[in-house]
Amino acid sequence: MKRAQNDTLWRACDTITSAAAATSTRFWYYKGEPRNIFEELAVKIYKDTPYWDEAASFEYWCNIIELGKGTFGELLEHPWHTDRDEDILAREKKFVTPLMGSVFYGFIEKFEGGEFHMIDSVPYMLGTKERAPTDECHPTEGMCLSNPHLFDSDSPADHLRVPTRFNRLIYADVSHFHKVDRVRRGKRYALAVNANHWLPYDYTKLAPANEELVEMAKSITSSDFEVQHDITGILS
Repeated sequence: MKRAQNDTLWRACDTITSAAAATSTRFWYYKGEPRNIFEELAVKIYKDTPYWDEAASFEYWCNIIELGKGTFGELLEHPWHTDRDEDILAREKKFVTPLMGSVFYGFIEKFEGGEFHMIDSVPYMLGTKERAPTDECHPTEGMCLSNPHLFDSDSPADHLRVPTRFNRLIYADVSHFHKVDRVRRGKRYALAVNANHWLPYDYTKLAPANEELVEMAKSITSSDFEVQHDITGILS
């Protein structure tokens, strides 16, 4: 944990994966020798769980949210969403979701807010299963939202809420809808690691080492990320 208390590394990871969000790019780890501190943490998170043996790859990214700014732009929070392989969705029109997701708050920083929420709803492609009367479908996007309990996503009584703090680790089925609240005070540092049963399209490239990660983050922007990822070998 001491080596994880490096603000420069966390900010580098946040900068790169925030810029990458527009291209659905994250870092990937394949159970080999960890190349940076975040891959070391991924091993610690999953090594003693059933998902370690089941997983073919681990997708990971960082985000930092603070009052006034954050990974998610002006929203300053991450709205309701599910985790899935965006490349497979775009190319094959299939929802492929992780075996398990995790969020680790691994940097010593006091903050308020940024709670993790989850509701019992999962997406599926329109036409792939019988539609229930309570499901909400969007034909233009070709997807439906499973909604078996008629929950109110704005009502705290209808969904799980997990307070967040330093050194807390959350495991969650991220095929279900979840979100992150605004941070009301301080800065929230989080590492997300998903255990996946598939390999990404280009699985031959490696994520950067600590030193490379910092160098990459110095000049990266979302507009030039495609050039950056070609040079540095971040997976797309």
